[in-house]
Amino acid sequence: MAYRSKWLDDGMDTVTVTSLPTLGLRLVASLFCVVLSGFSLGWGVTLPWTAALIVAEVSTWLTATPQRQGLRPTPRQRLLYFLAVVWTNLVWWAFVLMLWFPGTPGLRVAAICLLAAQMAHGQAFAARSKVMLFMICGGPSVLLIVLCSFFAGFRGQEQIFVALGAVMSAAYTLRAGLANRRQSEALEASRAEAVAANQAKTSFLALMSHELRTPMTGVLGMARALEMEQLSPRQTQQVRILRRSGEGLLTLLNDILDVSKIEAGKLDLESTPFDLAAKVEHIRDHWSQAAEAKGLVLTCALEPAGPTWLLGDPTRLRQIMMNLVSNALKFTEAGEVALVVTVRDEADGLARLEIAVSDTGIGMTPEAQARLFEAFAQADATVARRFGGTGLGLSISRNLARMMGGEIGVVSRAGQGSTFTVDLSLPRCPAKLVQQDEAETVDLSGYRVLIVDDNATNRIVGQTLLEAFGCAVATAEDGFDALARLRIERFDAVLMDIHMPRMDGPAALAAIRAGEAGDRAIPVVALTADAMPATIEALVRQGFDGVQAKPIVPEGLVAVLAGLRVASSSDATAQA
Repeated sequence: MAYRSKWLDDGMDTVTVTSLPTLGLRLVASLFCVVLSGFSLGWGVTLPWTAALIVAEVSTWLTATPQRQGLRPTPRQRLLYFLAVVWTNLVWWAFVLMLWFPGTPGLRVAAICLLAAQMAHGQAFAARSKVMLFMICGGPSVLLIVLCSFFAGFRGQEQIFVALGAVMSAAYTLRAGLANRRQSEALEASRAEAVAANQAKTSFLALMSHELRTPMTGVLGMARALEMEQLSPRQTQQVRILRRSGEGLLTLLNDILDVSKIEAGKLDLESTPFDLAAKVEHIRDHWSQAAEAKGLVLTCALEPAGPTWLLGDPTRLRQIMMNLVSNALKFTEAGEVALVVTVRDEADGLARLEIAVSDTGIGMTPEAQARLFEAFAQADATVARRFGGTGLGLSISRNLARMMGGEIGVVSRAGQGSTFTVDLSLPRCPAKLVQQDEAETVDLSGYRVLIVDDNATNRIVGQTLLEAFGCAVATAEDGFDALARLRIERFDAVLMDIHMPRMDGPAALAAIRAGEAGDRAIPVVALTADAMPATIEALVRQGFDGVQAKPIVPEGLVAVLAGLRVASSSDATAQA
């Protein structure tokens, strides 16, 4: 039998879960009432009532099993739970009548207190279930009015005043419950609007990420391709500036996306082995030219020196150090910038890292330091105009440090420079065998690659980059064109864009794996501007042999293709 009464759906799923913390208090009160009734009314009346109360509590507990398990109850389960609650209330109303009718003033006061407590308890359900609110408040309200008006022994003017007081008490209780419910509904509506707005912002940022990364693929890709050509010193400098400017724009885009992911709680940290010394060296290599161009001395040191293998997220740790060094270089006109990473042993195989970045720059006032780690915050408007920047780097760095279980702080004085410190602990791990870059050890000459992308610029960029490494490259505009080419030509690998008209990447992959385009085992690498970890994991689960984020990094793409070539060669050797 299906029970589909809408009024039973009104908040019934959460009533029990949110009421469980009051169970202990209710049982203690019940025990007190049993003892009170036994000595005041006699055990002949109390024992049957106690049995009824036990049945009520047990039935309520059993029928609330789905809610306790976090499940949505069926209509029949809701009805059974509702009937159990009705029975529990009837048992307590019977107890009120048991206390009232012997006529003892003390017991009648106790009955009135019990009714008032039930009416107050009903307020807890105002925000959750209108049905429960009216039942738990309504029953005691009616009993209070009837008992005080007609069975209290008052006559004439006294009876009128007592009845009026009982009516006002009941009316104000129900009115307060309805007001609480309206406020709760308004808060819930506001929360829903906020959630919808946040989801819209996330969707907008994801869309803008894709749209901005598409032209950035062309800018950075062609800049990298030009760097591989024989250029004059002047042209080399121009291309280097072009590439650095494009990478700066990409960094701003990534910062905005990181802030969005952090706010949504969707930024996940990796846990992989890495050499801390290599990361410090990377910081030095990356910023040495920028420091030299400003006439600054940049020092990067690891203490103690040498390979230091840790387990954590090397990308995010490097991002923190990159942000701190970038800020130090930006706000330092003369002098030096120093990055010092100190590693100390702790218990249980942990290593305590203290990352200190100091400079001889403009420094900060205490007021500027107070808002330094807020998103989009700068020391002041003049600093923003003079040095630029979005003010996101430090906010992201603090959030990343805290996600790693650490903290970031700053000591600074205006005109005397600043020192930023990051303290965190990471597990040590055995040194990982570092293999030579496959892009250097494997020859891609003659490796036939099909690039599938609806954007002409992306196709040209990919073709230019891969041809520089000796690949034989063909292109297709979408999934349908790719399937047509795969039926008549042989390729060693496919680079497949995800979002395309007519037939997108996942649909084309499914057709390939179904044998609709020649070799169903051909390696297919996804190309996507959505570099979210969840997106990458989803693409791998769909069957892609690899994922490359846009803008394409030539070294990463070549390494992936080299790995696929080695794997296919090994398979061919094994079969032979």
